[in-house]
Amino acid sequence: MGSCSSSDIIVPNDKNTLLTTNEVISLRNSWREIVHQGEDTFALNFMLQLFKNYPNLKHFWWFLQEVETEDDLKKNPNAVSHGQKLFNAIDKVIYSLEDLNTCCNILIDLGELHFKKGITEEHFQPIEETLIETLAIGLGKSFDIKIQNTWRKFLAFIEYQMKIGFYKNKN
Repeated sequence: MGSCSSSDIIVPNDKNTLLTTNEVISLRNSWREIVHQGEDTFALNFMLQLFKNYPNLKHFWWFLQEVETEDDLKKNPNAVSHGQKLFNAIDKVIYSLEDLNTCCNILIDLGELHFKKGITEEHFQPIEETLIETLAIGLGKSFDIKIQNTWRKFLAFIEYQMKIGFYKNKN
C-alpha cells in the first residue's frame, strides 16, 4: 500500500480543495444528521435515486437484474446492503481524515476493488450527483450551498484517491 500526506487532500487542477478544519467539522456534523436518520434510510434513498436517475448503471449489480420498480428495489435486501456498504465507507473516511495514510489506503483499496468490477472514471459523476441529491433530501434546509460545496470537495478527494487504486490495477 502507498502512503499519503496532507498534500493528497489537494486534487489536481483545483488548488482550493484542501478541506479546512471548519469544513471537516461541518462535514462531520452534517454526516451525524444522516447517521441519526439511520443507515437503512440513507442506503435505500441512495439506491432509489441512483437507479431512478441512472438506470443504465443497474447492470453493475447482479442482484438488481430482476428489479423493475421502486417497490422491487425497496424489497431487495441486497440493494439496501450495498447502500449500507457505501454508508459505512463514507463513515470510515470521514472519521479518518486526520490519519491520511489510513484514509487514503481505504480509498485506494476501494478503487482497486471497483476497477476490478468494471467501474470506470465516468461512473464517478453519477455517484457523486446521487450522493449530493441523497444528502440534500436527508438534510433538507441545512444542506446549504456552503455545506454542499464542502461535500463536493470531500467527494473530489474520494474520487482522486480511488482513481489511484484504478491506476494501480492498470499496471
